[in-house]
Amino acid sequence: MEVMKEYITQIASDFFSHLGTHTETISIEEQEPWIFYIHVQSDDSKLLIWPRWRNLSDMQHLLKTMIQSKQDSRVKIHLEVNDYMASKDTKLHHFLDKKIAQARESGAEVILPFFSWYERKKIHSYVASLWDDSIHTESQWEGKERRMHLSVSGPKLSIDIDGDDI
Repeated sequence: MEVMKEYITQIASDFFSHLGTHTETISIEEQEPWIFYIHVQSDDSKLLIWPRWRNLSDMQHLLKTMIQSKQDSRVKIHLEVNDYMASKDTKLHHFLDKKIAQARESGAEVILPFFSWYERKKIHSYVASLWDDSIHTESQWEGKERRMHLSVSGPKLSIDIDGDDI
């Protein structure tokens, strides 16, 4: 896989230099087999990210397509510029913490605004990482109407089948 990391580094370096952007560093990290994180440090982060990270998403797709076309392999690429996505995840977690508190306080289901499939996956993972069985997430509806629903349930009742503890 070291050869693949070197190849991705070369493609990413060429890509950003042809864009005319200044990059301080480009590092590649393989998180899992065939899943690579490209970390870019740049003074031109506004140009690279643009409003609502649209450029970042498009560049990630282009890099993945370029790499797959030359290597004939199925790789996944996650592009990070100046830790933008990490800070976005932190904001998402704070938002979720507030919505979970709202659901606990009201006891009612909380419907979240639209999130992409990738963000919904992050939401499910974050809630699961809380190790709290009373908090549940569910995606409902289809397409652009698909929403995450947060609900809080009361304590689960257990039944002693043997009757030893009754």
